[in-house]
Amino acid sequence: AEAYLARAGELFGNDDSIVFDRVRALLELGRASDAVELLGRRARREPPERAAWRVVALSRDGQHEDAVEGMGTSDPDGVEPSLLSMARFEASRSLREMGRTDDAEQSFRFLAESGNALAAHAAVELASMLNQRENYQDARDILDATLASSDLEDGLCRSAVYRSAWAAHRM
Repeated sequence: AEAYLARAGELFGNDDSIVFDRVRALLELGRASDAVELLGRRARREPPERAAWRVVALSRDGQHEDAVEGMGTSDPDGVEPSLLSMARFEASRSLREMGRTDDAEQSFRFLAESGNALAAHAAVELASMLNQRENYQDARDILDATLASSDLEDGLCRSAVYRSAWAAHRM
């Protein structure tokens, strides 16, 4: 898919929509560093959608400080809600990887309560952090609410059930 999109870029120019499709394909292929390279260097005033894709790519490439900085300086206006949620989720993961657990917890909690497509994923991440901090009751409450209110994909459902059971066991 990425090769096809690269060829489309050669034929029709590299407007943002083609670049974003290529970035999406590269990220799906696990080639985050190639996605970062394709997006190029951060411009002083770059379009919000490009900035959001950059946050996702930087986080997945392990460039956590740059991802968090990019999320802090980007303008969320004009960004498709699902892309904005993805960028916030990746920035939250970067905060956790940087050891900024309080900030990560707050960010995951915001996403978990948002009701968007990544809310259940954020709830599981948040509960995992709460379990590590031995805040088992809060973790279990979040997971039980998520399991009761969401139609979860199998892998995420198993993860939520396991983490909820672990919290119950440790209480």
